[in-house]
Amino acid sequence: NEKMTVYLTSEELIAVEQLSYVDYVESLPSPSFIVLTSIDPLPGTALLQIPQQTAMLCVDRLLGGPGSPQQPERLLTDIETSLMRSLAERVVHELRYAFDGLVPLSPEVVGIEANPQFAQAAAPSDVFVVASFQMNVGDQEGAATFAMPFTGLYPVLEAASSPKRNSKTRKSWPWR
Repeated sequence: NEKMTVYLTSEELIAVEQLSYVDYVESLPSPSFIVLTSIDPLPGTALLQIPQQTAMLCVDRLLGGPGSPQQPERLLTDIETSLMRSLAERVVHELRYAFDGLVPLSPEVVGIEANPQFAQAAAPSDVFVVASFQMNVGDQEGAATFAMPFTGLYPVLEAASSPKRNSKTRKSWPWR
Protein backbone atom coordinates (compact mmCIF):
# COMPACT_ATOMS: atom_id res chain seq x y z
CA ASN A 1 0.00 0.00 0.00
CA GLU A 2 2.92 2.34 0.60
CA LYS A 3 3.84 2.11 -3.07
CA MET A 4 0.26 2.89 -4.13
CA THR A 5 0.05 6.06 -2.00
CA VAL A 6 3.16 7.41 -3.68
CA TYR A 7 1.34 7.41 -7.01
CA LEU A 8 -2.28 7.94 -6.06
CA THR A 9 -2.00 10.78 -3.58
CA SER A 10 -5.66 11.51 -2.88
CA GLU A 11 -9.24 10.78 -3.84
CA GLU A 12 -12.34 12.89 -3.35
CA LEU A 13 -15.92 11.73 -3.80
CA ILE A 14 -17.72 13.97 -6.28
CA ALA A 15 -21.13 12.31 -6.67
CA VAL A 16 -23.15 9.15 -6.14
CA GLU A 17 -25.95 8.42 -8.57
CA GLN A 18 -28.21 5.65 -9.76
CA LEU A 19 -28.03 4.75 -13.46
CA SER A 20 -29.03 1.89 -15.70
CA TYR A 21 -26.03 -0.16 -16.78
CA VAL A 22 -26.42 0.96 -20.40
CA ASP A 23 -26.56 4.65 -19.38
CA TYR A 24 -23.45 4.22 -17.25
CA VAL A 25 -21.50 2.48 -20.02
CA GLU A 26 -22.55 5.07 -22.60
CA SER A 27 -21.31 7.86 -20.29
CA LEU A 28 -17.77 6.46 -20.17
CA PRO A 29 -14.99 7.72 -22.41
CA SER A 30 -13.47 5.25 -24.84
CA PRO A 31 -10.82 4.11 -24.43
CA SER A 32 -10.80 3.74 -20.64
CA PHE A 33 -9.08 1.42 -18.20
CA ILE A 34 -12.00 -0.65 -16.89
CA VAL A 35 -11.56 -3.20 -14.13
CA LEU A 36 -14.30 -5.82 -13.83
CA THR A 37 -14.53 -6.94 -10.22
CA SER A 38 -16.33 -9.76 -8.46
CA ILE A 39 -17.86 -8.53 -5.20
CA ASP A 40 -18.44 -11.81 -3.39
CA PRO A 41 -20.63 -12.58 -1.54
CA LEU A 42 -22.78 -9.97 -3.30
CA PRO A 43 -24.13 -10.95 -6.71
CA GLY A 44 -22.99 -9.34 -9.92
CA THR A 45 -19.89 -7.58 -11.18
CA ALA A 46 -18.68 -4.14 -10.19
CA LEU A 47 -16.63 -1.85 -12.43
CA LEU A 48 -13.78 0.50 -11.59
CA GLN A 49 -13.26 2.89 -14.50
CA ILE A 50 -10.23 5.13 -14.93
CA PRO A 51 -9.96 7.36 -18.02
CA GLN A 52 -7.13 6.41 -20.37
CA GLN A 53 -5.25 9.68 -19.74
CA THR A 54 -5.28 9.05 -15.98
CA ALA A 55 -4.16 5.44 -16.51
CA MET A 56 -1.26 6.72 -18.64
CA LEU A 57 -0.31 9.13 -15.83
CA CYS A 58 -0.28 6.22 -13.36
CA VAL A 59 1.92 4.12 -15.68
CA ASP A 60 4.30 7.07 -16.19
CA ARG A 61 4.63 7.45 -12.41
CA LEU A 62 4.96 3.70 -11.82
CA LEU A 63 7.86 3.62 -14.30
CA GLY A 64 9.63 6.50 -12.55
CA GLY A 65 8.45 9.33 -14.81
CA PRO A 66 7.14 12.70 -13.67
CA GLY A 67 3.51 12.00 -14.60
CA SER A 68 3.38 14.96 -16.95
CA PRO A 69 0.05 15.99 -18.49
CA GLN A 70 1.38 15.27 -22.01
CA GLN A 71 0.72 11.53 -22.27
CA PRO A 72 0.41 9.54 -25.50
CA GLU A 73 -3.13 9.04 -26.75
CA ARG A 74 -3.13 5.30 -27.38
CA LEU A 75 -4.18 2.04 -25.79
CA LEU A 76 -2.01 0.63 -23.03
CA THR A 77 0.58 -1.95 -24.05
CA ASP A 78 0.48 -5.43 -22.49
CA ILE A 79 3.21 -4.42 -20.03
CA GLU A 80 1.41 -1.17 -19.11
CA THR A 81 -1.85 -3.10 -18.68
CA SER A 82 -0.08 -5.53 -16.35
CA LEU A 83 1.24 -2.63 -14.25
CA MET A 84 -2.22 -1.05 -14.08
CA ARG A 85 -3.80 -4.39 -13.24
CA SER A 86 -1.43 -4.72 -10.25
CA LEU A 87 -2.39 -1.24 -9.10
CA ALA A 88 -6.09 -2.02 -9.67
CA GLU A 89 -5.82 -5.21 -7.62
CA ARG A 90 -4.51 -3.19 -4.67
CA VAL A 91 -7.28 -0.61 -5.06
CA VAL A 92 -9.98 -3.30 -5.37
CA HIS A 93 -8.57 -5.06 -2.30
CA GLU A 94 -9.19 -1.84 -0.32
CA LEU A 95 -12.94 -2.15 -1.02
CA ARG A 96 -13.06 -4.68 1.81
CA TYR A 97 -12.47 -1.85 4.26
CA ALA A 98 -15.14 0.39 2.71
CA PHE A 99 -17.75 -2.33 3.33
CA ASP A 100 -16.40 -3.42 6.70
CA GLY A 101 -19.27 -3.59 9.18
CA LEU A 102 -21.83 -4.05 6.39
CA VAL A 103 -20.77 -7.22 4.63
CA PRO A 104 -17.52 -9.21 4.57
CA LEU A 105 -16.64 -8.39 0.97
CA SER A 106 -14.00 -10.40 -0.93
CA PRO A 107 -13.50 -8.42 -4.15
CA GLU A 108 -11.31 -9.84 -6.92
CA VAL A 109 -10.30 -8.50 -10.33
CA VAL A 110 -11.91 -10.76 -12.93
CA GLY A 111 -11.10 -8.83 -16.10
CA ILE A 112 -9.73 -5.72 -17.75
CA GLU A 113 -11.33 -3.92 -20.69
CA ALA A 114 -10.46 -0.81 -22.72
CA ASN A 115 -13.75 -0.31 -24.55
CA PRO A 116 -16.76 0.30 -22.27
CA GLN A 117 -19.07 -1.34 -24.84
CA PHE A 118 -17.19 -4.64 -24.40
CA ALA A 119 -17.40 -4.66 -20.60
CA GLN A 120 -20.27 -7.13 -20.38
CA ALA A 121 -20.97 -6.94 -16.65
CA ALA A 122 -24.78 -6.70 -16.56
CA ALA A 123 -27.99 -6.51 -18.54
CA PRO A 124 -28.59 -3.08 -20.11
CA SER A 125 -31.55 -2.31 -17.83
CA ASP A 126 -29.87 -3.37 -14.56
CA VAL A 127 -29.63 -0.53 -12.06
CA PHE A 128 -26.17 0.45 -10.82
CA VAL A 129 -24.98 2.74 -8.05
CA VAL A 130 -22.19 4.88 -9.51
CA ALA A 131 -19.69 6.80 -7.39
CA SER A 132 -17.58 9.43 -9.16
CA PHE A 133 -14.20 10.40 -7.74
CA GLN A 134 -11.60 13.05 -8.37
CA MET A 135 -8.11 11.53 -8.17
CA ASN A 136 -4.72 13.16 -7.87
CA VAL A 137 -1.86 11.27 -9.49
CA GLY A 138 1.22 13.20 -8.50
CA ASP A 139 0.29 16.80 -9.24
CA GLN A 140 -2.21 15.90 -12.00
CA GLU A 141 -5.95 15.51 -11.50
CA GLY A 142 -8.09 12.81 -13.02
CA ALA A 143 -11.50 11.27 -12.60
CA ALA A 144 -12.66 7.74 -11.91
CA THR A 145 -15.92 5.92 -11.29
CA PHE A 146 -16.86 2.86 -9.30
CA ALA A 147 -20.16 1.18 -10.19
CA MET A 148 -21.87 -1.78 -8.61
CA PRO A 149 -25.25 -3.48 -9.09
CA PHE A 150 -27.97 -2.01 -6.89
CA THR A 151 -29.70 -5.38 -6.53
CA GLY A 152 -26.80 -6.74 -4.49
CA LEU A 153 -26.28 -3.56 -2.52
CA TYR A 154 -29.93 -3.00 -1.57
CA PRO A 155 -30.24 -5.84 1.00
CA VAL A 156 -26.99 -4.70 2.65
CA LEU A 157 -28.20 -1.11 2.94
CA GLU A 158 -31.61 -2.24 4.15
CA ALA A 159 -30.05 -4.45 6.84
CA ALA A 160 -27.67 -1.69 7.92
CA SER A 161 -30.49 0.82 8.32
CA SER A 162 -32.82 -1.52 10.23
CA PRO A 163 -32.27 -1.49 14.00
CA LYS A 164 -33.99 -4.89 14.31
CA ARG A 165 -31.45 -6.65 12.10
CA ASN A 166 -28.57 -8.44 13.78
CA SER A 167 -25.76 -10.79 12.81
CA LYS A 168 -28.13 -13.80 12.81
CA THR A 169 -30.27 -12.09 10.17
CA ARG A 170 -27.22 -11.48 8.00
CA LYS A 171 -26.77 -15.24 7.64
CA SER A 172 -30.10 -15.41 5.86
CA TRP A 173 -29.40 -12.69 3.29
CA PRO A 174 -30.23 -13.83 -0.24
CA TRP A 175 -26.65 -14.17 -1.51
CA ARG A 176 -25.54 -16.53 1.28
